[in-house]
Amino acid sequence: MTSKKFLKRGVWIAILVALSMPAIAQEVYMWEFNEGDGSTVTDTTGQYSATLGASAGVPDIVEDSPTGAAGDFSVRPTNGYSVDDSVDPIFSALQEGPVTVEAWVKPDALSGNTDIVRIGNSIKAGFANSSPLFTFLGIVDIPSTLAVPVDGSWHHVAYVWEPGVGVTFYVDNDAEDFVEETRAPRDYENNLMSIGSGHDGGSSFTGLVDRVRVHQGQLSQSELDMDAANANEITETTLAAYNFDEGEEPFESSAGVSRPAVSMGQILYENSIPTFSPDSPTGEAGDYSMSFDGDDRVVYDDNETYFFDVIDEPFTFEVWMKFRQEEQIASRPVFFAYGQGGVGGYSFSFRPASPSQQITGASGQDGDKAIRPNGGLVIDDSADSVLGDLKEGPITFEAWIIPEELNDYQDLFRIGNSIKAGFAESNPVFTFLGVVDIIPEFTVSASDAWHHIAYVWEPGSGVSFYFDGVKEGFVEATGAPNDYTNAEMSIGASHDGSSSFQGVIDRFRIHKAALTADQLDADAANPKDALSSTVVAYNFDEDGAPFQNAADADKPVIDKKENNYLTVTTFGIVDAHSNAQIPNDGQWHHVASVFDWDGYQFLFYVDGELADSYDYEDGVKFVPENEAFLYFGCERGGGLPYVGLLDRIKITRGALTPDELDYFEPVSVDAWCLY
Repeated sequence: MTSKKFLKRGVWIAILVALSMPAIAQEVYMWEFNEGDGSTVTDTTGQYSATLGASAGVPDIVEDSPTGAAGDFSVRPTNGYSVDDSVDPIFSALQEGPVTVEAWVKPDALSGNTDIVRIGNSIKAGFANSSPLFTFLGIVDIPSTLAVPVDGSWHHVAYVWEPGVGVTFYVDNDAEDFVEETRAPRDYENNLMSIGSGHDGGSSFTGLVDRVRVHQGQLSQSELDMDAANANEITETTLAAYNFDEGEEPFESSAGVSRPAVSMGQILYENSIPTFSPDSPTGEAGDYSMSFDGDDRVVYDDNETYFFDVIDEPFTFEVWMKFRQEEQIASRPVFFAYGQGGVGGYSFSFRPASPSQQITGASGQDGDKAIRPNGGLVIDDSADSVLGDLKEGPITFEAWIIPEELNDYQDLFRIGNSIKAGFAESNPVFTFLGVVDIIPEFTVSASDAWHHIAYVWEPGSGVSFYFDGVKEGFVEATGAPNDYTNAEMSIGASHDGSSSFQGVIDRFRIHKAALTADQLDADAANPKDALSSTVVAYNFDEDGAPFQNAADADKPVIDKKENNYLTVTTFGIVDAHSNAQIPNDGQWHHVASVFDWDGYQFLFYVDGELADSYDYEDGVKFVPENEAFLYFGCERGGGLPYVGLLDRIKITRGALTPDELDYFEPVSVDAWCLY
């Protein structure tokens, strides 16, 4: 058959591997995890040793500071620092305010959202690109119009929050900006403060940081630590002050209460190490599996040989797994992955039947709840349809959302096979399915704060896009959607559970009218009632599904997914979602996917039986340079983590038949146990 790609690097890699490595019978690579302890696991050929846990970058301590004095240090906070405030907490009082956060920074670059200080799950001070940003986490982002230049110099930045009034921002000694904000932060929720990153090491500030101070008070400009050469003394309002002058970790606060700051990189590494479990499919003594808790991973660095870069060849993926769907924390937990998502490589995963999860709603009021849709929710519109004529328009869709992660296509809703609205990566998109994507130029950033979004379609004219009550774009569109064709509306995912929205939804509403800005439900603290044009309105305030429609029609919402389905992803090409179902019974199960060029299909097996197939003929894209890592228990960087036991992870260069799969009757274990 004809190759689907130019092989280039793949040919040279194959030649190098052939010259440098001994021949391996049947080209089978299986990790059984029978070491039982230690920091590495090796496949059955003895050649591919993978490391437990993922080394994380640790901060640099640099003899560079605003004062420029010898022995005055600062830090480059790669993955940040963590401060434990769980014993006799002092930071929780900051939720009531007032609060002043200040620091000296020397940025190498400023892009995206980055953190300087994050306090609990309540407050953070950082940057949105080059502009200072103060955030009530899960409530609102408060952006400044100021900017910090990336010019190789030190700059002072300060954030002063006055409760019920707003936030004053300062950059150096000559720039001041006030932003009104009457809302308040949510509960503290955890006893952590992070410096230079979020609590998980993300949103890391790129550059140097020094003289980080947190005050329980509203400091005036003259009271701020703005003199580069002469650091201010701490005051009675100062809860924490880090000068980083020890030259080594941990760094101690020079305020009155001891609060050491330790490297997040070391914490992340220790938390990412999975454990060996004596529970295995065979049940034999000395047969171990690997237990993953959602932060764990096993990593093989393949960047020298790219041996597992399977280009234009058949392959078989196999895994023994033991899990509970209720334990999963990702919308598509990954058994193993190789390469870089969206670019090149592959992964083997499944879509769990995870129910939606409720959190505090956009208003922040008691009893107000919102939904994290996970695999999506569904409305049955087959009887007494209220949605079928929406394809004639006009339509306004609006909701409050926390867009935690924006990548690929994500659905906020989908009606029949006719209309959907959601995101195409960071761009909002309104779609006539099978006809056209209508995409404005403006983008939305991933965030942990609430935002209002609305899509208004006027037939024969186009679609207006609103964000936080402001019209941000209009796109002409004279076409019309296809017929309805099925009687279902999905919320937070497509009809098959794919294209899942990675975030939280509240106050979901569809109106059969083109609403104006003043008619939208865009005030977080004051929800509007359903209008006469409102077809469906879901506030998600009940204690779990079904969620009732606040408009007239009796159209309850239920959790969509009832089964766990296998998926193979070829990065940058397709998520091959199957209907191959994995039982959720707490027992060991064997799952496999076979890619055979002859049949142009993925064949999906569960417990040795063919469960589904997926037509496919595009092969696998090259893995980019320096991205050839094979991960077990997650994908690159710890994304889409798996929770449960894995054993006998097996990659075969070749399309195995059912009789050749590594399936056997496992030992029956009545009580499921992760460890």
